[in-house]
Amino acid sequence: MQTGFVKAQRTLDMGKRGDTDVIGKLLNKLFRTASNLNASPGDQEIATQLKAAVAGIEQTMQGDFDDQLKGLLPALNSFGFPSLNDTELRPQTQIDVESLLTDNTRILYTGTDGVHLPEGYNGLGTRNLIYILLQLEALHKTYRSTATRPGTHLVFIEEPEAHLHPQMQEVFITQLNEAIATLSEKYPGEPVWQVQFIVSTHSSHLANAAQFDAIRYFLNEPTAAQGVRRTKVKDFRKGAAAIQSDDRSFLQQYMTLTKCDLYFADKVILVEGATEKILMPRILKLVDDTLPPEAKLCRQYITTIEVGGAHAQVFYPLLDFLELKTLIVTDIDAVRLHPDGKLRKCLCAEAERTSNNALKRWFDDAMISVAALTAKTPADKTRRFCRIAYQMPEDGSAHTARSYEDALILANLDRFGIADDAAAAQNAFDAAQDFKKSEEAIRFAIIEADWNVPKYIREGLVWLSEPPPDAPPPIVPEDVPPAPGGADAPAAEGAA
Repeated sequence: MQTGFVKAQRTLDMGKRGDTDVIGKLLNKLFRTASNLNASPGDQEIATQLKAAVAGIEQTMQGDFDDQLKGLLPALNSFGFPSLNDTELRPQTQIDVESLLTDNTRILYTGTDGVHLPEGYNGLGTRNLIYILLQLEALHKTYRSTATRPGTHLVFIEEPEAHLHPQMQEVFITQLNEAIATLSEKYPGEPVWQVQFIVSTHSSHLANAAQFDAIRYFLNEPTAAQGVRRTKVKDFRKGAAAIQSDDRSFLQQYMTLTKCDLYFADKVILVEGATEKILMPRILKLVDDTLPPEAKLCRQYITTIEVGGAHAQVFYPLLDFLELKTLIVTDIDAVRLHPDGKLRKCLCAEAERTSNNALKRWFDDAMISVAALTAKTPADKTRRFCRIAYQMPEDGSAHTARSYEDALILANLDRFGIADDAAAAQNAFDAAQDFKKSEEAIRFAIIEADWNVPKYIREGLVWLSEPPPDAPPPIVPEDVPPAPGGADAPAAEGAA
C-alpha cells in the first residue's frame, strides 16, 4: 500500500508567513517524477527536453558570462591575493533544472496588454483548488513511476474547503472520482489509478454532498470515567442499513438541498416549520434566562433543522445511529372523524386521535388517541438520545393546543387580547387560523420582549440543555493472554 497527503496548511495567504509561490514550486516535484525511469514516455520526453534546454543555456553562460564575472574579482589584488602560493580564481556558473524550477519559476495568470499577474494575486479559493489538483497530479505520477505498484494507493486530503465557496466545494467532492479517470487517460494501455481518497472536513457542503456509504463519522463522547472521553468511528455503510431505501434517498437529497449542519453539531433541534426555526434563537435566549451558566443553550453547538410535519420520523434511525442528543418539536395535530368519513382538524378536547406520523412512529401506534398522548410521561417521550415534544397544557390551565401557533397564543393570551376562560382554547384555535406566520415570527423574534415560551418547548429545551448520558465503558475481556514476547499486546478499539 502507498500513501500520499495533501495537508491543510498550504500557506496560500500572502499576509501570512511562508512562500506564496507554492504552486510554482510544485513544478519541481512534477519534473522529478517525470525524470524517473518508470515514468510514462511522454513525461520522460518532457524532462529530457527541459534538461537539454537548460544544458544549452548553461554552455552559453560558461563562455562570455563567466569571463564577465571574472572581471568582478580584480579588487582582490589590492589585498595581495592571489599570492605566489595561491591559485587563480575562476568563476563557473552551473544551472540545475530542479533549482531553476524551485527558485526561479513562477506561475502567472494571463492578463491584458501584456500585463500578467503573479499567482499570489488570485483568489485564495482558486489557488487552493489549483494546488490540490497539482498535488493529485504529482501523487498520480509518483504512483505510475513506481516499478512495483501497490494494490491500493491511499491519498489523504485534509480540509479541502479552505477558501472555497460552497458551490466549488460541492463540485470538488462530486468530481473527485472523475479526476481519477481524467488523470488515467494519459496512460491508455494501463489500468486506471487504483486510488482511495480519504477527505477530512468540517464543511457541511462537502459532507452533505457525499453519499451516505462514503461517510465515516467521528463521535467524541464522554465515558463513565471522570474527565475521560473517547472517539468512536461510525461507518455509515452499516448505519444506513437500518434506514429504508426510500427514506435513505430522501435524507440524502434533503440534507444536500438544505445544507444542514447535522454532522457537526453536538445537539440538534428538529422543528416542523419556518416559524419555529425563525423563533428558535429567541426562544433559546428566553430559556437560557432560567438556566445556570454551565447549562446555557447559546453556549452549546446546537443546530436547528426544519423537517416539516411529515418527515421528522424519517430522521429517527439516522439520529439513533449518530447518537446525537436531539429534541424533536412537533404538533399534536388533533383530528376527529366527520360524518363524511374524513378526518378533520379540531380542538384537542374534541379529538379522537392524531394525524401526526412522527408521533405515530415514536409511540408505534397508528391509532394513538390525543388523550393517550397527553397522558404520556417525560420518560415515555424520551428514547436513548432523543426526546419528542408536543403540546401540553400550560401551568394552571386545562387547555391543550393543537399546533405551535395556538400554543403560542395560549401561553401569551394577554398579548392577543384573549381572556383566560373556558373559551380560551376555541378562541386561540380560531385566531391561529388567521395567523400570519412570517409577521408573527418577526414580532416575537424582534419586537416582543419577555414573552412566555410554550411549556412543551420549554421543558424539552431544559432537557436538551443537560449533558448527554455517559457512554458505557468499553468491554475489556478478562484474562487476556500475553502477547508474544512477554508483553501485553495493545488492544485496537474499533479496528476493522
